[in-house]
Amino acid sequence: MRLADKYLWRSMTVFALALILFATTFFRPGLHAALTLAIAALVLLATLRDLRWGVYAAFGDLLLSGKGYWFSVPLGNDRLPLRMIIFIIVIAVWFARRLRERGGIRRLSGAQYWLPLLLASAAGYAALNGLFHHPFNNVFLDANAWLYFLLLPAIFEALATPKDFHRVVQLLAAGTLVLGIATFLTLWAFGRLPPTSLTPWYRLLRDSGMGEVTPVSGTLVRVFFQSHVYALVSAMVFLALLCRRAFIGITDTIVAGMVWYIAAATIVVSQSRSFWAAAAVGSALVLGIAAFRYALRWRVLALAFLLGFVVFTQQSLVALVSGNYGSAVLRQRISGLEHEPAATTRRSQLAPLTAAIGEHPLLGSGFGRTVTYRTQDPRILRQQPDGRYTTFAFEWGYLDIALKLGILGFLIYGAWLANLMLAPFRPGIKNPGMTGISESFALGLTAVAVANIFTPYLNHPLGIGWVLVAGASAAAFLARQDGRGATPTPPAALLPQVAHGR
Repeated sequence: MRLADKYLWRSMTVFALALILFATTFFRPGLHAALTLAIAALVLLATLRDLRWGVYAAFGDLLLSGKGYWFSVPLGNDRLPLRMIIFIIVIAVWFARRLRERGGIRRLSGAQYWLPLLLASAAGYAALNGLFHHPFNNVFLDANAWLYFLLLPAIFEALATPKDFHRVVQLLAAGTLVLGIATFLTLWAFGRLPPTSLTPWYRLLRDSGMGEVTPVSGTLVRVFFQSHVYALVSAMVFLALLCRRAFIGITDTIVAGMVWYIAAATIVVSQSRSFWAAAAVGSALVLGIAAFRYALRWRVLALAFLLGFVVFTQQSLVALVSGNYGSAVLRQRISGLEHEPAATTRRSQLAPLTAAIGEHPLLGSGFGRTVTYRTQDPRILRQQPDGRYTTFAFEWGYLDIALKLGILGFLIYGAWLANLMLAPFRPGIKNPGMTGISESFALGLTAVAVANIFTPYLNHPLGIGWVLVAGASAAAFLARQDGRGATPTPPAALLPQVAHGR
């Protein structure tokens, strides 16, 4: 597989330019809106030419923009984010083509077809159930992210050949490198520059929903971007591809190693315990597969030692960049969990959530269902001194799904995820052009699924986007097994708050 070619460098240039334009225009509403419309126009023209470009644009937005509001246009008292504009463009162009060509949706076979259909039915019922029993505003804010699944037919049609997924790998690499540089630049700035000069930077990250910066100790801060979930994905994907020796030459291998290193370092800087747990589980799976599937049994021990050494030495990199040489990032975030606000909040949610699930266990309570619990989060205590907090958004991702969609909907979603994660590893099925990519994408999805235990991503566009990409790669991998072959794309012609990655 080629990685370090002109497409990678051009993608990095586009991503870097987008971040610069975002930072320089965000507080200039007129110019920012005009720039958003110009970007939307370019995406529309590119999508009309080739549906794949619209899908790539949607994926690129997920890689960098967090909650999706880095570019937006005014819409009454609210804002219409670029993410939703791209979503509408891709759906509209795909649907217009179906009408013009009088073609149906690309049919999948077996579980690849029935499980997404059943999940759509469960989500639709949860929406109707919520509208009958809960306030409309709660239902809309809770359910609208699930609409991102409507991109499924467009993504499955646009991404159908090995070349399409090579481009996705390159986009993932470019996004990881640019986001990693932005993360370390933010870490350096908040550790080294005078606080008075950092207010615009802080407001930029907070008001755009791209990320957050919180003090830890001394000059060390926690820099967390919502899109860091793709650093987690990238770490798993490139570790798997490196173990498989999927890259053609030494240059591509070195660049892939750099991408993995930056991704792992970004996960350390994010100080997200959810990501750390997911990265540990995902890396263990990758190494286990490398040992028994790629015939690297003895070399895996050396590789495991090397990975552990690199990750722990990245603490020194964080200290060097932030200027806080006495910091021990991993130890600080793991110790004292019994008193840490985010950890206590999760514990406080467990009993009320499980009790609420028990009220309607099979079909769920519908979107918009709220639960009240007590929290020690200082931000909430400033508004509610007794700590009582009522919300429809919860840190426990799978319990959130079970509450809204019921145990039945939870099992359907879980079965689909398991099918996508296991599809590339089915015995007796071979597709040389797709095997490595499909396996690495499935391992990336596994890491996201682990992170979703503690931080909800699989009910948000950030996680749903990777579910769809991994699903498309699994469909392309299995396509030739049933005689259908991959279907190339014709050449012509939503946002609730995501949890803060505790």
